[in-house]
Amino acid sequence: MVLIGGGILLLGGASGVAAIVVGRDQLFGNSEVVQNGLECKTAQTVKIKKNGSVWIRKFVRTEGGDGPERMKTALRVAKAIYDKDHPDLVQVSVLDAKGPQMRADMRGRSIAAQAIYIADPSKLPEGAASQSYSAYYYDGAAADDGQFYGLRIDLPVEDAKAMTASLTEFADCVDPVAATAGDGHGAPAGGHGAPAGHGAEASGGHGES
Repeated sequence: MVLIGGGILLLGGASGVAAIVVGRDQLFGNSEVVQNGLECKTAQTVKIKKNGSVWIRKFVRTEGGDGPERMKTALRVAKAIYDKDHPDLVQVSVLDAKGPQMRADMRGRSIAAQAIYIADPSKLPEGAASQSYSAYYYDGAAADDGQFYGLRIDLPVEDAKAMTASLTEFADCVDPVAATAGDGHGAPAGGHGAPAGHGAEASGGHGES
């Protein structure tokens, strides 16, 4: 019994040492991906010119992750699009990889997370928007049909700003179409890869469509 008890204590102690030596990232995965959202691929991008304003609306796809991670992905990509094109409104809608293929169906609970960023709300038509951020996500994993049936979480403006400020990298999603087309010399022409917070472009428009 003494030998058995000693063996159990030794194994427990060894596990504790392993956790310290190996480090949290190697035991639980790369925290950089979690910090900056998930890998994503561009599904569709729409640019709209309306009443002198430019809106960009983008649909992207992710796999796995949880609600806050998908929310970070939407916010990251929206910021990346704004930094690149400076539109008046950016909207990014995050879909599951198993979600709908037709844009008409990319609405409601097929949207796992959505972020709208408006740099200057005063430039938009009256009644269009009154705040710089609008963001929400559905809790839980996607169903087999790519729909999200969990609780909807609407982020206050302050929380959306704080989550955006916590990101350390702003990158767009991989564009499968551009990557397939290449640049005429056999090299990929599309955007950058996904890990460590690589995101997509944003979409212009309001709320769920």
